[in-house]
Amino acid sequence: MMKELFLTEEEKGVSREQLESMLDELLAQYSGLKKVLIIPPDYTRCYSYAGIITQILYTKLAGVHVDVMSALGTHMPMSEDELNLFFGNVVPRERIIVHHWQTDTVRLGFVPAEFCAEISGGREMINKSHMLSAICGLEKARRENPTRLRSDCNDGRR
Repeated sequence: MMKELFLTEEEKGVSREQLESMLDELLAQYSGLKKVLIIPPDYTRCYSYAGIITQILYTKLAGVHVDVMSALGTHMPMSEDELNLFFGNVVPRERIIVHHWQTDTVRLGFVPAEFCAEISGGREMINKSHMLSAICGLEKARRENPTRLRSDCNDGRR
């Protein structure tokens, strides 16, 4: 089981050295990696440090086949400028998989809208939770008091 790693530096921010140390600790949990898919958020979350984290992981995983697929959700694929700002010249473009969510998904099942509204609180609650995450930080919002939907997703139920 993966050990969860947390580091909070609210006053001065997390340094590059601290981040690299945490990523070393993360990677030390897995030996013999052959193939890795890194799934950072897309450029709309450019201040998440995910681009830097991806660059560091890509570099530390030298010798391992690494692909990167941005979690676009329903956003448009990143432009070349956004890719450059996010991944620099560290992640080769041929290692970036673009998820064409409108055309390359396979339907595995169906969850009725009524059920989603019941357990999530509907559109208003989703909008409020997104705003809360933007204000206080996604990691803090997700870590505290999981919702029924989050618990079900974590448990693999439904």
